[in-house]
Amino acid sequence: MAAYPQCKNLRVAIIYSSIIGVFPWQFMFQHNHLRQTLYRWYSVFLHFWFSGFIITEYIELYLQCTADELKLDEICANICVVMVFTSTAVRQLVMRFNKMVNDLIQSIIDKEKHNDFLEDDKTREIEDKFIKSSDSISNWYAAPVYITLFQYVLFPMMSKPDIIQIGNTTQALRPLIVDSWFPFDKMEYYWIVYVLQLFDLLIGALYVTYLHILMFNMYRYPVAQLKKLQHVLRNFGRYKVEYMRQSNCNEYISALVVFRECIKKHKKIIQYVDGINECMSTYTVFDFLQSSFQIAALLVQTSPNDMTFISFLTVFTFITTVMIRLFVYYHSGNELIFESVNISMAIWESNWHEQSPQIKSMMLLVMRRAQKPLCYTIGGFGVMSLQSVIAILKATYSYVSIIFRQ
Repeated sequence: MAAYPQCKNLRVAIIYSSIIGVFPWQFMFQHNHLRQTLYRWYSVFLHFWFSGFIITEYIELYLQCTADELKLDEICANICVVMVFTSTAVRQLVMRFNKMVNDLIQSIIDKEKHNDFLEDDKTREIEDKFIKSSDSISNWYAAPVYITLFQYVLFPMMSKPDIIQIGNTTQALRPLIVDSWFPFDKMEYYWIVYVLQLFDLLIGALYVTYLHILMFNMYRYPVAQLKKLQHVLRNFGRYKVEYMRQSNCNEYISALVVFRECIKKHKKIIQYVDGINECMSTYTVFDFLQSSFQIAALLVQTSPNDMTFISFLTVFTFITTVMIRLFVYYHSGNELIFESVNISMAIWESNWHEQSPQIKSMMLLVMRRAQKPLCYTIGGFGVMSLQSVIAILKATYSYVSIIFRQ
């Protein structure tokens, strides 16, 4: 009995995301109710643990901000971790409670199960090549996250403790992996705190990595379908002749059936993109706004004051991970815009001039629809594209300028 659903478009993403319980439990162990129930509770347990860890970070951040002496580097370091974990937790809540996400995943699975007559070796080759590219991105994205996690774990071991004077006693404050609150003295029970934070950070890092890998693949899926549709439209004459040979119908009926199938495919792609926007558009606003602030908080930590090579390397890797995440997400949105507009060019490159007047009219309608590009929206504020990444970096520059001006 298979643990995972058969879905080559999401195969790598499903394996990764199920490790941490992110992948929806309804699709796991569908023929084994006991294992499915165990996976569901495993998923719930990890989500509650992750949420509890985030709450302790917010408590610690509040204590840092209300302390008599504000330490900007420590506050910014905490903000960086808190924001990336909060963003991930919010996205997970959307996936867990929004039925549309499950419907989108089910549509991908169903599409692979029921191939139509337009699927041939060439369209499968286009899709397989795109899937291979997505799998490579997924694997490469995980690498810098693991490196960042490793650096955070080693940082306390390679850093000298801070010596402070409290009254007549001297106390050594050993650095910890992250800033989180505990209801007891963290220095007195240092190794207990260290082990708990190690477990917390491991769950957090895996949550961030594997949830984003799943979403990367879901965001990229319609781009592959658009590329396949473009191929069919460019070679419309060949597919029309092939259907005539298989069904023994005349040329007009064959052209009508083939083009109607193309329209159905186009509509399904549009519906998929609308579904992504419906369940993720509001969250994307939050992610867009926090990304610039998060990068600014990271850059503040690169101040030469008390900067060591280890801390610089950790911050640099963290920034690299954030930038890779932004590029993959927003580049996927950019690809969607570009490939959706190319539908009209694919029709233009076909033998449209040899078709009947009715088929030409249908082609014209599809071309006119394709002039309105498909896009992933950032709420009502804009669309996901590489221009949006530039806007995030501009906002980052503004935040950093304000912070250093104070």
